[in-house]
Amino acid sequence: MTRELTYENQDINEIIKGLNREMGNQPFKVLISEEGFKIQIPEDGEDPLDLFHEEVDALDEVIESYLQSIGIDGEIGFDILGQTIWVNIDGADAGFFLKNRGDLLNDLQYMLEVYLNRMFPDVKAYVKCDAEARRRSHIDSMLDLAKKKAAHALDSGEPQKLPPMNAYERRVIHLAFLPDETIATRSHGMGSLKQVIISPASSNKEVKTENEAASTEA
Repeated sequence: MTRELTYENQDINEIIKGLNREMGNQPFKVLISEEGFKIQIPEDGEDPLDLFHEEVDALDEVIESYLQSIGIDGEIGFDILGQTIWVNIDGADAGFFLKNRGDLLNDLQYMLEVYLNRMFPDVKAYVKCDAEARRRSHIDSMLDLAKKKAAHALDSGEPQKLPPMNAYERRVIHLAFLPDETIATRSHGMGSLKQVIISPASSNKEVKTENEAASTEA
């Protein structure tokens, strides 16, 4: 059964930070009302998509209409990562969305997130669009690499750098390590593509504060 937490007269960002420290990238849903807000967390064995079935159905309908309007056949899949609804378009024509560095995919993502916020103003959630699972595969690869770098950092006591990543990818890495008290992460560099540096927490205790701030980014 879904676990539900109710809060009144509390800072939602502080509550979400606490959840991120406890759960990392595990799925949860935030419902906002005039009385306060609720956090819904799927228990073991529950499908996180069941929490977002209304939102997913609405997004699926919009995407289906959009694909038909531009004459593209595609299979639409959904997944949940933290507060983010991941949309993946697969099929023979899916590569169309990956041209020009995924500009069309980014436009679709923006449109869907605006639509979601207007249709479900009481839900605090985000949308990420993918084609052929390329972006999600990249994030999964970065998470695997980050775990290896973290193990190396603990063994050697030296900070380890990850390749440059965009803001969302960095956020996923930061959240992945928030529940781990032995590891600290921070972003380094300038511009949109910064690097995540992974260090033993004992050698960089103040970094956890930066990670917690990153946990509320979109």
